[in-house]
Amino acid sequence: AKVRLLLRKLDTTAHSRYCNYILPKLPSAVKFDDTVATLRKIFGSHTSIFHKRYQCLQLAKSEAEDIITYGGKVNRACEDFEFQKVKIDQFKCLIFICGLKSPRYADVRARLLSRIEAETAENPVTLQTLIDEFQRLVNLKADTTLVERPSSSKPAVHAVQEKRSGPQQQRPAKTEGKLPRTPCWQCGQMHFVRDCPFSGHLCKACNRVGHKEGYCSCVSKPSCSSS
Repeated sequence: AKVRLLLRKLDTTAHSRYCNYILPKLPSAVKFDDTVATLRKIFGSHTSIFHKRYQCLQLAKSEAEDIITYGGKVNRACEDFEFQKVKIDQFKCLIFICGLKSPRYADVRARLLSRIEAETAENPVTLQTLIDEFQRLVNLKADTTLVERPSSSKPAVHAVQEKRSGPQQQRPAKTEGKLPRTPCWQCGQMHFVRDCPFSGHLCKACNRVGHKEGYCSCVSKPSCSSS
């Protein structure tokens, strides 16, 4: 009788959802306590206790909200918080998670929340537990990123090798293009004597070979440009 009376409180849609959920059983075959538990499972809140507590800490009065409505929200949120059941370690963990707002901690935050949800009396979660888990996850993420880029060191080594070998290959070119400190005494141009085009030239002024006209007096003078 109590089951039938309870189910009469449901509208057509809700009653149909309940009947479909308990199939192949009939509503009359389910005990009252089991019926209440099933209705709570179907129509009750599926929000985690952490989510409720987090939302409680985020409450703020809007401009369009009157003080009575806001007070009701605070009262409901605090009741959902279940202060009488919360332990000091649980509250510390809540504050710790709430502070990880950066997008870079999204994956870590999800793992920590999962760790809190899996808490049991035999395996409680403390603030130190979350700190250790946070550091482990951050290190694991860094190691994973490092492994995903194994070839990143090759270009660096290649660049160092090129940097070391480059100047050695270019040194001969710089030596070849070096100019003498003094002009060539055979013709007056800026090049070494060994490269002078007048080395085999017959001077018309003195009839001697090895210099340009006008440089007869310089033939016998030593010069550093001949080196």
